[in-house]
Amino acid sequence: MDKFVWDSEKYGIGHELIDHHHHVLMDMVNTVIDLSHQESPSKSDYIQVLMKVSDYSHYHFKAEEGLLATIDYPEFDRQHDEHIAFSEKASLLVTSCDLSQLKKTAHFLKQSLEEHILVEDMKFRPYLSGK
Repeated sequence: MDKFVWDSEKYGIGHELIDHHHHVLMDMVNTVIDLSHQESPSKSDYIQVLMKVSDYSHYHFKAEEGLLATIDYPEFDRQHDEHIAFSEKASLLVTSCDLSQLKKTAHFLKQSLEEHILVEDMKFRPYLSGK
């Protein structure tokens, strides 16, 4: 699986803080991808990075929702519900921390983050003008 490469033209939504968060999350997912390529990945490294992804996602979602509230984003509730669903899934990944599922987890995290940015977050980009 290919790792993320930050490209502001592709992934940038035009808000410095949120773009920075996305870049940090991509780096974390890349760490999971790196672990998935190792012959004998460490369970402690795996759980540590999953906890970081989970914690940072929560931090990011709180900041993103604060921004969405300030711009009166009409789809705020739907975005919030998606954040909750991802947070619950991330918590389950941390709790189970099953090394046999590492490749599947890496794929899920990459696909989820990419879809979150390119589909969901791009929807509020037009509302950011001047913010």
